[in-house]
Amino acid sequence: MAVEIEFLKGLPQKTQIKLLNDMSVNEGNVPIQIDGNVFWIPKEVQDLIDNLSDFIEELGGTLNN
Repeated sequence: MAVEIEFLKGLPQKTQIKLLNDMSVNEGNVPIQIDGNVFWIPKEVQDLIDNLSDFIEELGGTLNN
């Protein structure tokens, strides 16, 4: 499950991602942006999203990135 981290909301997106990347090194989590908000999700969830995205594109579908 993704969790929005309130204290990051006022920071620029690049700063949010840098902080989340720095924090995730030991936690196994990665940042993801959804509708302008940055969330911290488990690496396995990101891998699943990437695989589903690839599968949809292989079927001829398009995604909004």
